[in-house]
Amino acid sequence: MKKIKLLVTVLLCLLSVSPVMAQSNIWINGYVYFEEEGQQTTIPFATVTVESRDDSNVVEYYTICGTAGNYQIKPYDHNKQYTYVVEATGFEPTRIALDKIPEVWDGKPFSGNCNVNVLMKKKKPEATTVDATKTVYKKEELTAGAHPKTANELLLCLPGVQYEDGYWETENKESICLFVNGVCATEKALQLIDQLPIANVSSVEYYPFNGNDRYAGAINIVLTVGSQAQKPHYALKESPFVIK
Repeated sequence: MKKIKLLVTVLLCLLSVSPVMAQSNIWINGYVYFEEEGQQTTIPFATVTVESRDDSNVVEYYTICGTAGNYQIKPYDHNKQYTYVVEATGFEPTRIALDKIPEVWDGKPFSGNCNVNVLMKKKKPEATTVDATKTVYKKEELTAGAHPKTANELLLCLPGVQYEDGYWETENKESICLFVNGVCATEKALQLIDQLPIANVSSVEYYPFNGNDRYAGAINIVLTVGSQAQKPHYALKESPFVIK
């Protein structure tokens, strides 16, 4: 039992941690969103590509927004300038230049998360986000007639989903991205999911994508422990470090 609890704890800690080697006491948190009639709405599953400002062919970081439009880049080298390229189905691609993040703000030492929120524009007025199309599978539904022991084995009970060479995909070999509690799963987290007992899984959500060039859909594993990604309860603002 202690081993299982430790496994779950490590998994939660690894979520959304970028597998780069550089360490830093400053990292990036943020939301991708759009505004309509004075209302802010977050955009799930937008892709965030962080390029070097010196060479756009060099990708420094890459992540996918979670179910609440949330993303995190940690660790993060705050001593460099970057170009953020954010893309989402139905929205215009957005590029922002981000300056170095200083370790002293207004005369005070700074460490921790720096918020970088990205405002998107719809390609067409009727464009919408994908969260309304999700299907929620209770664990009992997926295990009917089957006897999976781990989270990976449970996901194989999803209709039209398969696992090959370490990647989740559809029967047509289209990629599926994986999330845990609404947060993008890193490579190390994916390895732990293979060992995670299904007793720690509450339900599984599947989000089919339409018109996405990179992914056919997303799977979100809802655990019995930890908190789900949450939409912001405050107004989102542009980072003061955006270079105009």
